[in-house]
Amino acid sequence: MGKVRSLGRRLLRLLAFLILAPVVALVLASFLVPLPPELAERRPPSTGTVLRDRHGVVLRELRADDGTRARWVGLDEVGERVPRALLAAEDRRFMHHPGVDPLAIARALGQLAVHRRVVSGASTLTQQLARNLARRPRTVRGKFLEAALALRIERSLSKREILEQYLNRVAFGPSVRGVEAASRFYFDKPARDLSLAEAAALASIPRGPAVYDPRKGTARLQRRRDRVLGRMLDSGTAARDEVDRALAEPLAIASVAGSPGAPHLVRASGQLRQRDRADRHLVRQLSRAHPPAQDQDVCVEHALAGCLTAHTGWPPPARWQPPGPPGRHPGQHPGHYATWR
Repeated sequence: MGKVRSLGRRLLRLLAFLILAPVVALVLASFLVPLPPELAERRPPSTGTVLRDRHGVVLRELRADDGTRARWVGLDEVGERVPRALLAAEDRRFMHHPGVDPLAIARALGQLAVHRRVVSGASTLTQQLARNLARRPRTVRGKFLEAALALRIERSLSKREILEQYLNRVAFGPSVRGVEAASRFYFDKPARDLSLAEAAALASIPRGPAVYDPRKGTARLQRRRDRVLGRMLDSGTAARDEVDRALAEPLAIASVAGSPGAPHLVRASGQLRQRDRADRHLVRQLSRAHPPAQDQDVCVEHALAGCLTAHTGWPPPARWQPPGPPGRHPGQHPGHYATWR
């Protein structure tokens, strides 16, 4: 009898070690993994530029540096439907876990043991954001570092900040980054004006941006949307009458606009935008090689911004003057200038 009890105690200790050792290692790793510079410096990603005529009609959307349609929007400007739908779809315990959800992990492991295949994932919104900022191989080590970074992000940012970063950085379809760009591209309206059905459809896309791409057809996306609406009902984030109306709403995707108007202006604006990127890159390279005084750096940046505004602003601002022949454009301080092209 004594041997049986001793063996039982040893097994319990071993089990406790197997459970606690990964947790302790994960917490320690979260203090060692660096916060991505995009979050540490609160640096937003590059966004696109929308060109409109004097009547507000969109002439063309110039894409971001990475070739995606992208617009940054603050969490307060998104409205309340998209965050509700997203949390119901991806991470209903987002407001309560520390970046990693132990209950979701236990559920996923249990389903794996029963069905012998992956039935559902256990990644939280924070882990998905970490994966977006620091790409790693889908190995045990990669998932461990991803979870550690998620804990690090949760210690550094508030829940609202994490949600805002997620909504603006995650893919909502091929070559579509961020919920605002997706809302305007798929539904031709800002995210704050989406119906509950449209918000649930957008919240469905990050699970598989290529799989649920509305441009390939809406049947699969609509089935996913309906499941998200059901989760919203189950979690209490949407009332029964709201969900019933949303389920009855057809999934209508906006048609893609035809050829852009004012092609010469659009082409010139795109070229100037590329030149501005090159100018700013040159300023950064020169600043690293020969660190300027703060007022010099600000002067050059303002001069470059002035050149771009003078060329692309339409109608031009009152303070704008034609540059004339190539030469020097004075900055804010004597001796500093930007070059007109």
